[in-house]
Amino acid sequence: MVGEGHIANTMGAITILGGCIAYARKGSIPSLAGSLPVGLGFLASAYAINNGHEYEGHLGAFGCSCVLIAAMAPRAARAGKITPGAIISVIALGAAAYEGEKAKQWAP
Repeated sequence: MVGEGHIANTMGAITILGGCIAYARKGSIPSLAGSLPVGLGFLASAYAINNGHEYEGHLGAFGCSCVLIAAMAPRAARAGKITPGAIISVIALGAAAYEGEKAKQWAP
């Protein structure tokens, strides 16, 4: 269905941009090294969704969302305040819910 890849595209762009900003501001190579593959995974998933492989694309985006939650949520919880990582964790949780539901809808 046209437009179903918009969440994955947005998450890919946010993830890559966030890693680049963390690197530029704090010199965080782990943030850059972690954000690029996850962000590219989101973008690849969006490409699959928009090119007739909806199930595989949504499943891939769901996996990327889970990886992002697993990486960011513990750090956000330790900080004990609202941080960019906490915001990304909440957004990724919403993306995981959406992508998981769409994957179930498109399951063979």
